[in-house]
Amino acid sequence: MADKMAEFKIKGRKMNIPNEGLSPLDLGVIVDQLEKDMNDLESKSGVIDVSKQAIITAIHYATELFKLKNNVTTDNAEKKSQ
Repeated sequence: MADKMAEFKIKGRKMNIPNEGLSPLDLGVIVDQLEKDMNDLESKSGVIDVSKQAIITAIHYATELFKLKNNVTTDNAEKKSQ
């Protein structure tokens, strides 16, 4: 069965997003955090291209997920790279 879609506005663009089994409220919290992180990236780095902001933010999220799944800490990653 296909996930239901929820409509959100991200960086001024309307997006239909699959709910992935989450409530609209929970998905809204995630979307709000995404937009906050993209805005922070824009203000800190000057990246104004929304597509670049989305990709950089996605890489940041993927890195955090990888660390959680693999029990990697910053200290562990630094030791392996040396």
